[in-house]
Amino acid sequence: NGQTLSYMTFLGGSEDDFGYRIAVNASGEAAIVATIRSNDAPVPNGFDTDFNTGWTNPYVARLNAAGTSLLYGTYLGNGQGHDIAIQPGATDGVVYVTGFTVEDTFPITTTVGTEPLSNTYGDGGSDGFVSQLDTAQSGSASLRYSTYLGGESSDCDRGGDVIECSISVDAAGNVYVTGPTY
Repeated sequence: NGQTLSYMTFLGGSEDDFGYRIAVNASGEAAIVATIRSNDAPVPNGFDTDFNTGWTNPYVARLNAAGTSLLYGTYLGNGQGHDIAIQPGATDGVVYVTGFTVEDTFPITTTVGTEPLSNTYGDGGSDGFVSQLDTAQSGSASLRYSTYLGGESSDCDRGGDVIECSISVDAAGNVYVTGPTY
């Protein structure tokens, strides 16, 4: 009813960390996307358990419905995490994440199902990314797909001024992404 605080918690490490978006599945579990500077953030069951090169890393986490347990945490390449989405009605741990990366070392896959994905970094200062993670899995099994999004100029970022990409997913599992490109 919006009048009772269910829980609050700290999530991150010892440096400046910025939680950007939160999505909640039908079971009440919260998924968070953040941009973090900490190399000591909690990474239980994570796909990527080490802070990557660069000033900041995207970070994805999932908390249980009571907020008492961190079920999943992972770094995701370098750059920034901007938005997170969960398919309506979903009770599993699947999340969709977008943001930007600044290097060609971002973890990507070459297909989603049988559809090819972009595995070429545009090298324009930053490229957007779209990733699907199954936070109910652990390690490399949790990265379902990941791709660059953009071209030869900056995408989802403009210098020091963050201009965010946004992501949404419908009940049929179609993913929608929007954001700037230069």
